[in-house]
Amino acid sequence: MRNDEKPLVKSPLTFKINHVGELLKKKGFVQQELYSWLGKFTFVIFENGQFKIGHKIENKIGKLTVINPDDIGDAVKYFDRI
Repeated sequence: MRNDEKPLVKSPLTFKINHVGELLKKKGFVQQELYSWLGKFTFVIFENGQFKIGHKIENKIGKLTVINPDDIGDAVKYFDRI
């Protein structure tokens, strides 16, 4: 790095998205696209500045529910049970 270059600083939003992605990977989710992850039946996406969760059955995504990224672990447990 040159002296006149500033170090790369991630925004809080980028940090939150990466944190959620790592948490979902630990729970067995696979990243589908840049901001979407798929578990066995549960689908999580980040769009329009919000995290949303829903079910994917027969290649169709059902109604998405907006969730708080801090509650992603509980939301995934709940959606995996229903």
